[in-house]
Amino acid sequence: DMVWGGLSFRPGDALAPMLGYQTSWVKKDGYNTINNCIRVGYSYDLTMSEIKNYSSGSHEVFVTYCFSVLSNPPQNRYSNPRFL
Repeated sequence: DMVWGGLSFRPGDALAPMLGYQTSWVKKDGYNTINNCIRVGYSYDLTMSEIKNYSSGSHEVFVTYCFSVLSNPPQNRYSNPRFL
């Protein structure tokens, strides 16, 4: 579990601070291991260009689901030098 933060900058246009949280878990399914995570975050886009006279900024909420499947091949129980 992790809390993270960041800052995005578009020169001459906007500044966007962000904050988020990530949680992860592992699930084993037979020979496969599945790593899962969910990220939830918030960002505020603070306008710095000429449009700031008409817009005070914008809000963004995002949710991301990520996974990776790691396959463990079955082990060969028989070892015979003839088939190496």
